[in-house]
Amino acid sequence: MQITGTLPKPKKIGSIKNGKVNYPQDQNFFHSSDIAPQARNAVQEMKELTNPDILATKKPEWNLSNATVGHKTQESHSQNLFNVTIDFEAIENRCVSDQKMRKYYHPRIHLFMLELTLVTFIMTTGMYPLMFPFLDISIRRYKKSILPLMIQTLNSTKVMQQKTKIKNEKLVQDKYKPPHLLTKEYNESLRKEKEDLSEMKDTFMKQTLYEMPRATKERVEAIVFKKMYVAQHIAQEPEDPQLTLQPDMTKTLRNTKQRKYYHNGKWEMNRVDNEECWSCCMNSDKDSEGCVAVIKDKQKWILSSYS
Repeated sequence: MQITGTLPKPKKIGSIKNGKVNYPQDQNFFHSSDIAPQARNAVQEMKELTNPDILATKKPEWNLSNATVGHKTQESHSQNLFNVTIDFEAIENRCVSDQKMRKYYHPRIHLFMLELTLVTFIMTTGMYPLMFPFLDISIRRYKKSILPLMIQTLNSTKVMQQKTKIKNEKLVQDKYKPPHLLTKEYNESLRKEKEDLSEMKDTFMKQTLYEMPRATKERVEAIVFKKMYVAQHIAQEPEDPQLTLQPDMTKTLRNTKQRKYYHNGKWEMNRVDNEECWSCCMNSDKDSEGCVAVIKDKQKWILSSYS
């Protein structure tokens, strides 16, 4: 059986190599070799201008990176926090160069770059940069809308960092132990366990030799090994008998049946004896238990709601 029409048609990329020189207006795919090197450089330069690395978060080039020898020293909690620093001279020089490069891109891009610089400065210092005249942005706009929100966010972040630092110091003080202390405690526990096993073995050895003085060495060692194994197994067993392999079933299987008695008649005058009695059983005791018994089992399923 031959399946047809299942594979999509390949997209024809417009290029001089496949004979398509005149492109229609709806042509969306082109060959990479058709892009001129000058256009690639212009796009790269445009990306660098519209998305400047102000915070220096991009990875450096391989030939600009610095290698460190040896292991890194252990840093504290405050050193691991994200710290943002700004080189104001670099910002000023970049803004001056942006003034020269305005003719290459739209004015909205320049406004975005200045807003990004202002936001970075405010989030780092918590102040509005009135001393920099090169930031041609409306002061009234930031004072009314964005600046209060940024200051509030900055203050709440500082409070949360302080609380987190106090909590981490408390946790470290209570529970954290350095690796050398953990190794020391583990070695001490092993040493103590070996000493206890040695004392137990000596005790069982003396007891077995006293009970069986003519036994061979192999038999004595086998009996001592068995006694030590049984003693360790009993010591590791839980104290609660319900958690063993032979639980007490009398504690789990209980009889929850309840028997109730009542009279299905009424208390009235007997015309034969002229005395009051129950009409169902002729019992003259008004406070009697009853003549009809009803058994109520609490463990029984009630299926009346499933009908």
